[in-house]
Amino acid sequence: MANLPDDVITNILLQLPVKSLVRFRCVCRSWKSLISGSSFVRSYLDRSFRYGENVLLKYTINGSSGLGVWPPSRHEFSSVDPSILPASDRFQLNGSCNGVICLTTFSRIDPNPNPNAAKIYLWNPSINELRVVPESHFRVSNLVGFGCDPSSGRLHDFKVVNFKTQLNFKEILFLPSPTEVEIYSLRTNTWKQIGRIFPSGFPKHLGRQALFREFICWCSYAYIGNLKMWTLVLFDLINEVFHEKATPESILCIEQYVTTLEGCLSILAYNCSYEYEVWIMKEFGDAESWTKLYTIDIPEKLARYTPLGFAGRDEVVFAKIHKLQRGNDRTLLASYNMRSKAFEGSHLRVDSFSSCCMVSYVESLVSVVLGNAAPTQPLSRLSGNGYRSIARKNGPKDQSK
Repeated sequence: MANLPDDVITNILLQLPVKSLVRFRCVCRSWKSLISGSSFVRSYLDRSFRYGENVLLKYTINGSSGLGVWPPSRHEFSSVDPSILPASDRFQLNGSCNGVICLTTFSRIDPNPNPNAAKIYLWNPSINELRVVPESHFRVSNLVGFGCDPSSGRLHDFKVVNFKTQLNFKEILFLPSPTEVEIYSLRTNTWKQIGRIFPSGFPKHLGRQALFREFICWCSYAYIGNLKMWTLVLFDLINEVFHEKATPESILCIEQYVTTLEGCLSILAYNCSYEYEVWIMKEFGDAESWTKLYTIDIPEKLARYTPLGFAGRDEVVFAKIHKLQRGNDRTLLASYNMRSKAFEGSHLRVDSFSSCCMVSYVESLVSVVLGNAAPTQPLSRLSGNGYRSIARKNGPKDQSK
């Protein structure tokens, strides 16, 4: 390939998997410079978004956390080996952006774990770079947001949002209420407190996040009397302020979940007729542009279906929760095919819905140690890309039968 033009070499390399590119950086200095260059990294990421977007699933089985890449177009489940994390920890998946995922770890050895010992990690599974985020001013909560500030033009200008939370007696059955907020910037490698930016009348019960453009989005609710009122809470990663957006007024629902679909912000709303309504906001920021796409009928009224997210355009993944005797639950993963309008079961049994999380994910060469930030500890690297493929049908068997 030495006699080929540079643009031809670049186009050939862009077709290869990250695992090969990591090895090819050792071929010669010019290839290392090319593959590590910002232009190539951006081009590879753009190509991944066009052709290779997958779904990353975090689950817990028998108390042990796991990660899996679920390609929407193939009937197999590829597990991602998180062995670069401390072996004694269980972890929570907070979000994914530009091929980098944000994880929070909690000790599972100590029966009374110290919440101040929790750590936040930024990890690119494709190139196996791991970064430990410096200790925050607040203790690490179970409400951690993650995204990238696109205004700088840097693909690695990641920010982590940590909430200082508190519970009172009336809220003990719900998610904690955020009171203060701090922001970590990878570019400066520092935390910054931005104070009590949640107004007193702001909706406080935040669910799971969805990343849309430069906004981290949560579906939130607040009670007005006995009425449960829903809204969208958005954190602007550029200006570091919160916004509130209305959800469709015509939705009369029990629960709402925010996600993305077809390049739009989307809501899955569970109504009183045991159905999920799928809505998208066609024009972001315009409450009048909310459009209902279709309705998913839940076939079994004795089982609770809770959505984890979309796996491609035509598939919604649910946690199917069966209520058993003696208060025990059995939770399996199930997917709904929007073309056939039918549910497909899975042999993957998980501990609970709350132990699962799904985010969009792409392979990338984006580093977590570029810019002015220096690693807080030596990087951990694995040989290869840390993936091992297993057929879905070989997942953990349903032991309740």
